[in-house]
Amino acid sequence: MALNLLLDGLVGTLLGISLAAPPGPVTAMIVRKAATSVWKAFSIGLGAMTADLTLMLIVFFLRSEVDLTNYNRYIYIIGAFFLFFVAYEIFENKTSESEEASGSYLRGLSVGLVNPLQIGWWLSVGLSFLAAFGYSVFYFLFIGIAIWVLALSLLIKIGVRAYGEWAKKATRLVSVALLLAFGIYFAVVAYTKIV
Repeated sequence: MALNLLLDGLVGTLLGISLAAPPGPVTAMIVRKAATSVWKAFSIGLGAMTADLTLMLIVFFLRSEVDLTNYNRYIYIIGAFFLFFVAYEIFENKTSESEEASGSYLRGLSVGLVNPLQIGWWLSVGLSFLAAFGYSVFYFLFIGIAIWVLALSLLIKIGVRAYGEWAKKATRLVSVALLLAFGIYFAVVAYTKIV
């Protein structure tokens, strides 16, 4: 029993890191916000984790009832427009440095809910792991996500302390570039699914 729990914990934590670690829109936002505040960056991650929990529940409960693949193109279109909007806000520096943590949480939640990468992950990898390991692995998934978000936020903050204003500008530009790149990618995928 203890060995099974340990295995589930290890698999679940690594699964959470695999979901959170690849570059994506949420990572870009965390990188940008971590330059000023580890807590606000972590709040974005908490919002994205709430989106993951929501997507997990929807996919797990409706997996045999609804074919979500029919809605792929709309998911990609919405995701692309939302990422362009967030990139524009960051580029114009419209997000205030004094923005409340709740605003960061809501931004992470909203991007997570319209992110085709997250939705696709739950429809593919999430369902595969559910079939292979059952529900118990997913209790630990969110621990893995939290570890990754906190580690990334702390590393970015340490880098900003070491390199000052230059590191802040660099994280802002990297965030904008990543958001635009994923927005363009989502738009292209949506276009190919329409024609």
